[in-house]
Amino acid sequence: MLQLNPENNLMIIEGDEYYASAVNKQSKFLKYKPNIALISGVEWDHFKTVISEDDYFKQFEDFIRTIVPKGTLIYNKDDKNTREVVERTMDIKINRHGYKLPEYTINKGVTYIHVGEENIPLKIFGKHNLSNIAGAFTVCEWLGVKRDEFYHAIQDFKSSIRYLEFVASQNGSVVYQDFAHTPSKLRSSIHAVKEQFPNQALVTVIELNAYDSIDSEFITEYANSMNESDFAVVFVNTSLIKEKNIALDNLIWRLTEAFNHPSFHVITQMTDLEDFLETFKSNGYNLLFMSSKQLQWGKYV
Repeated sequence: MLQLNPENNLMIIEGDEYYASAVNKQSKFLKYKPNIALISGVEWDHFKTVISEDDYFKQFEDFIRTIVPKGTLIYNKDDKNTREVVERTMDIKINRHGYKLPEYTINKGVTYIHVGEENIPLKIFGKHNLSNIAGAFTVCEWLGVKRDEFYHAIQDFKSSIRYLEFVASQNGSVVYQDFAHTPSKLRSSIHAVKEQFPNQALVTVIELNAYDSIDSEFITEYANSMNESDFAVVFVNTSLIKEKNIALDNLIWRLTEAFNHPSFHVITQMTDLEDFLETFKSNGYNLLFMSSKQLQWGKYV
């Protein structure tokens, strides 16, 4: 998927802090030695990360120290953790350029980003996406891309696959799918859809990993995370629950208590989920499907 040759003078890599390989416990992004580096956010998840919180943040400090001399660090000034990491590396002789969430408005389901005197219409929405646009623009600016060129091109960007990705629309209802499963991402994505369509009711479905759903400590992190949804659904694969000898009634009670939503449903069969969604068809409800797996929700709509 990657070709290196004398004609290519630019490489863009999406890296992360996870191990380089099963036998190399060093974070993979410490191998790149970038000329330009972008950090959009730093968030330690003690349920998904095998290293301590201090070690986790140190990986990002070490990453900044791998930027080549006189290189450039572009970072999200709105993210508190990122700012703190940057402040602890001020001894490094590199350029630093922070960016912030741009000003925007929403009109009839379309988000407009404010650029000088212009309002640029976008095909994506949500503060997370808008912040990433600001970061992408800053990178392109350092690469010599002109502002007008960037914002002309960004109008056609439809979203990364399964990141608040449009699935379908019919009879005034809109369906989106999202790669989201952590409590913070769940809140962010639900808020984005409600902010975009404030006058329409929202049905949110999240698929939880069966092993996560039976971890009482992990589930408490989801408290009130779906409150902006009008109807909240958690979908869990019961076949895996049976392997762990978990009583279904106990699981439903545990999830209901944790999410604390007035219109909450736990569904364990895909056919039951389809039947549940049938009640919302053609009634003006928006749908948001979220999962950490590569499910194609469109076929269930």
